[in-house]
Amino acid sequence: GHLSFDRDARRAAVQGQPQPLEMARQLVDEELALVHRAESVLTVSAIETAVFQAAGARQVYLLSHAMETRSHAPDWSHRSGLLFVGAIHPHTPNEDSLLWFLEHIVPVLRGLEADFPHISIVGDCTSDKVARLATGPVRLVGRVDDLTPWYDRHRVFIAPTRFAAGVPAKVIEAACNGIPVVATPLLVRQLGWEDGIDIASGADAAAFALAVAALYNDSQTWTRMCHAMAGRTRAQYATAPFASTLRAAFGLMKE
Repeated sequence: GHLSFDRDARRAAVQGQPQPLEMARQLVDEELALVHRAESVLTVSAIETAVFQAAGARQVYLLSHAMETRSHAPDWSHRSGLLFVGAIHPHTPNEDSLLWFLEHIVPVLRGLEADFPHISIVGDCTSDKVARLATGPVRLVGRVDDLTPWYDRHRVFIAPTRFAAGVPAKVIEAACNGIPVVATPLLVRQLGWEDGIDIASGADAAAFALAVAALYNDSQTWTRMCHAMAGRTRAQYATAPFASTLRAAFGLMKE
């Protein structure tokens, strides 16, 4: 499981309506109280593992994601453009992240890049706000059956998420497929990766745009991050440890 109170608090803050402290504390207490009814808890991140353990959960298992890392993927010179993957519906984290990217980060990127890269947005989109901004080099692709060619032809994966719970599966899957990622500090913390080593990040629009430009234009930086990223994903998301954790967790629950 994952904790929703942190996502909801961040959503409220982003939308300019921060929750009163007492209300936030009540939501935290109500959600964490659920652990006392469970024999064991499966979590998706080290951060949430620590929270559940501190709340008195009997047994906590970290079960993040399972995906094998590809051994070969196209190099920097065979790629171009930026890639976003995810369904975009009104009032969701994906809609908010794309609106922030297109309205605030893209103008900074245009100032940095003489040859502005195209942006492919892959996934169902029912957001009129995003659709109105998808012009020129910004392309709404829609849903696709196979993401592999999209991972392979783009140079940088963007994840400008400002509120979310759990771990960003789309970032993990992109990384396992060999495309380096620029994300918000929120996602970097959720993943437990190292900013500037196996992922890049930017806390505000200017920093995010600079991180994208640096990774996009420098083949050595791009290649170095790809190697570190592959080491991270092989160690953290291999399917065999995931299966072992599942067997241990369900074995405990049957006893």
